[in-house]
Amino acid sequence: MFFSSLRLRACGTIILCLLLSETLRAEGSSLNPSVDRAVSSSPYQLLKSMSHAFRTASYDGRFIYMANSKLRSLRVVHTNFDGQEFERLTPLSGGGPEILRKGDELICIHPGGDFVRMDNSIPSGPFANKFSHVNAQIDTIYALAFEGEDRIAGRSAKKYLMQPQDLYRYAYKLWLDNESGLLLKTTLLGDKGQELETFEFVELNVGVDVPHKLFDHPGSSRMDKALVVNLDGVMSPNSDSEWEAGWLPKGFKMAACDVRHLSKESEKVNALVYSDGMSSFTIFIEPFASNKEHAPMPHSRHGATAVYSHTIDIDEADDKVMITVVGELPMSAIRKIGASVVRKQ
Repeated sequence: MFFSSLRLRACGTIILCLLLSETLRAEGSSLNPSVDRAVSSSPYQLLKSMSHAFRTASYDGRFIYMANSKLRSLRVVHTNFDGQEFERLTPLSGGGPEILRKGDELICIHPGGDFVRMDNSIPSGPFANKFSHVNAQIDTIYALAFEGEDRIAGRSAKKYLMQPQDLYRYAYKLWLDNESGLLLKTTLLGDKGQELETFEFVELNVGVDVPHKLFDHPGSSRMDKALVVNLDGVMSPNSDSEWEAGWLPKGFKMAACDVRHLSKESEKVNALVYSDGMSSFTIFIEPFASNKEHAPMPHSRHGATAVYSHTIDIDEADDKVMITVVGELPMSAIRKIGASVVRKQ
């Protein structure tokens, strides 16, 4: 039951982060469209030009995802039709859902099962969505260093190190394509410099003609085997949740909140999404009873993702809620955030 609960929460985090990326994408649309190929000294300038490149370019590529000594291979195809982004993410190994995005619609296709079976999945759209919400404050949180030229997927690239200014987030290594400005590779580094997670293109064609039919929903897939989400206006940067984190690392703000059911039989779960533009985490708050089949999750790490869970009393009748924090932060930060969650006065 523990692993089932973990997958449900991971599933929720993936979808919430996807929704968050798309909702905040409008902010990035006003950025300067030029892509500076010169060496950048500002994290903000680097990330905003990279984000623009991913939003506007047409590309077809294969990339690998490495975490926990496991390797996955996927194909991503991206283009624009009539000002709207279309993207298809297809697992080439390891199973998992196929992700289809058409403008404001996101479809998760499981040919052989329902949506919540995410045990063989990885975070969707890692290159296009990872850094879509950036602002100038990012320059006070990370320091950027140019580390020379390299070659990724047969393409010349500039290599950068983004080092956090505190102990509550990870460092990133980024490889940017000299020609297009696209992110070719990114690696998250732990507190001892160890590689926690890597996305890397092994093949990439930029400026390709992508046919519209590539984004048609497969006629053989039943709609009850997919989740269709309208991304327009679903998430709001204003919180109406009765819960909040009492402590946050510098630069993190609540970006979205949602109330959902992780299954048809479950009680409602509050989900709060926080982001600093580079990293994000989600806090889940749900009713808890000692006779439930599942207990609070032990503290654990899965690649770059840390999970922390505990229960708190909410009234004199000994009613409890379970607080679970899932995010791409060091465990010290995840624990401190989880311990600070309180009901608003």
